[in-house]
Amino acid sequence: MTERRRLLFRFVVFAVLLLLLAGLQTSFWHFLFGYLTPPALWLSLFIYLMINRNLVEALFSILILSYLLSVFTSMNPGLLAGLNIVLLFLVRSIKSRLFTPNSFYYATIASMGCLVFQLVELVFSQFFVSVPVVGINWVAWIIQVLMTFVVSFIIFPLYKSIDYILSDEAKEEWRGLN
Repeated sequence: MTERRRLLFRFVVFAVLLLLLAGLQTSFWHFLFGYLTPPALWLSLFIYLMINRNLVEALFSILILSYLLSVFTSMNPGLLAGLNIVLLFLVRSIKSRLFTPNSFYYATIASMGCLVFQLVELVFSQFFVSVPVVGINWVAWIIQVLMTFVVSFIIFPLYKSIDYILSDEAKEEWRGLN
């Protein structure tokens, strides 16, 4: 498989995973757990891509996936993409100073990203949206950040496994088994 096809296939797999996670977060979670605030599952995937992709691939993935994700929210797609770009550069700057490839680091960055996303959304909505965010539910925000931290320990190995299966190293190992 050529490099372009491999990148495209990997992108499509993560796009399908994003749709599944967004559907789980927006619909199925409330069916299972009622009014319990869901973790930011879609954002955990974005954070994974921000950490584990080069800057250009992460930027294009985030932009395209933001527009794909916009069908699950009433948020303006441009605002959603802008928020994710701000988060991308924040996560990349943290990664350039401090990085350890383990699940605790990922969970910490994912929960921090969840909190920063909410705060930047609050600020951006005051300037770029005709109806800004008002009536903040701080308890739900804190619960979502904590839930994202906990769920990140479960979902991080899934992302790493998908990346490994779609990597060239796995294909070399499979060739050796034949």
